[in-house]
Amino acid sequence: MTQSTQRRAPGPGIAAFVGNVLRHKLNFVDYLVELASRHGHLYSLPMAVPTFVIRDPADVKHLLVSNPLNYHKTGSLTVGEKLLGQGLVSSEEPLHGKERKMMQPIFHKSSIAGFGEMMAGATERHIANWKDGDHLDMAEEMMHLTISIVGLSLFSIDLYHEGRELGNEFGRAMKLVTRIQLLPPLPSWITGGIHRRYDESIAIIDAAMTKIISDRKALPQEQWPNDLLSMLLSARYEDGSPMPDKLVRDEVVTIILAGHETVANHLNWTWHLLSKHPDVHGKMAAEWNEVLGDRVPAIEDVGRLAYTSAVLAESMRLYPPAWTLARRAVGEDRLPSGMEVKPKDEFLMLQYVSHRNPDWFPDPEAFRPERFEAGNKEAIPKFAYYPFGMGPRYCIGEGFAKLEAMIAVVLIGRRFRFEMARSGRVGKETLVTLRPRKGLPMIVRKRS
Repeated sequence: MTQSTQRRAPGPGIAAFVGNVLRHKLNFVDYLVELASRHGHLYSLPMAVPTFVIRDPADVKHLLVSNPLNYHKTGSLTVGEKLLGQGLVSSEEPLHGKERKMMQPIFHKSSIAGFGEMMAGATERHIANWKDGDHLDMAEEMMHLTISIVGLSLFSIDLYHEGRELGNEFGRAMKLVTRIQLLPPLPSWITGGIHRRYDESIAIIDAAMTKIISDRKALPQEQWPNDLLSMLLSARYEDGSPMPDKLVRDEVVTIILAGHETVANHLNWTWHLLSKHPDVHGKMAAEWNEVLGDRVPAIEDVGRLAYTSAVLAESMRLYPPAWTLARRAVGEDRLPSGMEVKPKDEFLMLQYVSHRNPDWFPDPEAFRPERFEAGNKEAIPKFAYYPFGMGPRYCIGEGFAKLEAMIAVVLIGRRFRFEMARSGRVGKETLVTLRPRKGLPMIVRKRS
C-alpha cells in the first residue's frame, strides 16, 4: 500500500452527506450505521478537518488502549468546556490521572456495595405513588430518580425536590452544546442568542454547585460525611495546597451529570424495549423470584442475576447511553488496519455503530439478551462492544451504574410494566448521550 492510498478512506461526498443528514435528522445515527454497512470498518466524513469513523476492534483498541496519549478528547466535550471544565470526563493527562487516582476509592467495589440500600430507598420513594393507568414521561422520571441517587450516594444531599429542575437544566445545557458544536462560522450577531442562552444555563448550574460546595464548607470538618465531595475538598497536592474551588466545581458537575444522565438513559431504553417484549420482562421476573425472593439485589447479585444482566447488556448494545467517543490525533501514527494518521486527524468511535456490526451481532437490530448469556458473550470481541469505553479513560463509575440500573429494574419491574403512550418509532436524540427524542411517554400497568 502506498503512502497516498494509506491516507484514503471511502465515504460520502459533501452533497450526499448533507442531503442524508437532513433526510435522517430524527435518527442521524442510523445513517451512520448505513454508511458503515456500505463502506466498511473505516470511512471518512466530509468535515472541515479530516474525520474518520472507525469500527475495526483492533483500531478501537489502538486509540483507546495501545496509544491513548496520542489521541486527545474532542467533539462535544471540548465545545462543552464551560459546562464540564476540567473534570474527570474532559481533562487530559497528567491532570486526568491525578483526578482518577483521587476518586478511585469511592468507586471501589467495597464502597459501591454500601450504596445499595440508599439506591433502593430512593427508588422505592420515587415510585411509591405510581398507580395503574398513570401516564408518565419515563425519560423525566428516570432522570429525576437517578439524579436523586447520585446526590444521596456521592454527595450526601437530597436532590429529590430540586432534582427535576436541575436535571432539566443539565438537559438544556447539553442541547445547547450540541447546537453550538454544529454551528457554521457565522458572525456573533447571528449566533449570539444561542451563546447567551448557554451562558444563562451555565449560571443556573453554577449557582446550584456553589451552594452544594459552600454548604459543606460551612460545616465543621469533623462533621463532614465520608463521601466524594468531602474527599475532593480534603484532597491535597504534593505541595500541600488544596484543590482549587473551580476544579472542585468541575468535578461535582461532571459526576452529577455523568452519574445521572447515562443511567437514566440506559433505563429509558430498557423500559422501551421491555414494553415491546413482555416475554423478556416475564423471564426476568421469574429469575428475580428464584434468586432474590422479596429482597433487594445487592452487589453480589449482579453476577447471579445472569438473565437480567444480559437484558441490561443488550439494552446498552442497542442504545448505548454514551454513544460516541471522539479523539483528535496529536502526532503521526499508523492504525492496525493500515491507515497513516496525521496530526489533527479526528476519529469517531461510535458505539451505536460498532454494536450493530453484523460480524459480531447477527441480526443486529433484534433485541436478543441471549447474546450476553454465558457461552455466547465470549464470542464477542472486547473492542466490538464497549458501552463504558476502554483503556485509561474507562468509565470509573461502571460498577456504580450497573448496580443502580439493576436495583431500579428489579424494584420497578416487580411492581409495574409499561406500555407506550404514543404510536410510531421512538426517535433518538444524539446529544452527549443518546436520549429518546421528545421524552418517553408511557402508561403504568400494575403487574399481577
